[in-house]
Amino acid sequence: MIIADEVQLEQVFTNLVSNAIKFTPGGGRIVVSSSAEPLPDGAPGVIVRVADSGVGIPADEIPHLFTRFFRASNATSSAVPGSGLGLAIAHDIVNRHCGQIDVASELGSGTTIAVRLPAAGR
Repeated sequence: MIIADEVQLEQVFTNLVSNAIKFTPGGGRIVVSSSAEPLPDGAPGVIVRVADSGVGIPADEIPHLFTRFFRASNATSSAVPGSGLGLAIAHDIVNRHCGQIDVASELGSGTTIAVRLPAAGR
């Protein structure tokens, strides 16, 4: 269990799932999973992953994903609309909840975004 602002976390996961839907072609796969896992410092935590089989993100662009208005080059060259704010907002909210958000991606294979949050009673 975590203690958090429900509305803000809803915004985080709405943004992440929305991106997964936008960048996963028809017939692709999106999986949302959660588990209790220790945080990097060893404290109890909860991790929620949003994984897709979408277009993926170029490795050199991953460090910029949480910058306001940034859109990956393959997103800007496609017809997928967006402002480049969703991941920046998600990152800000997760940080305010003393959490961490990480991205693993491979071009043409998909992306996994992991949100780590401290467990209640920490």
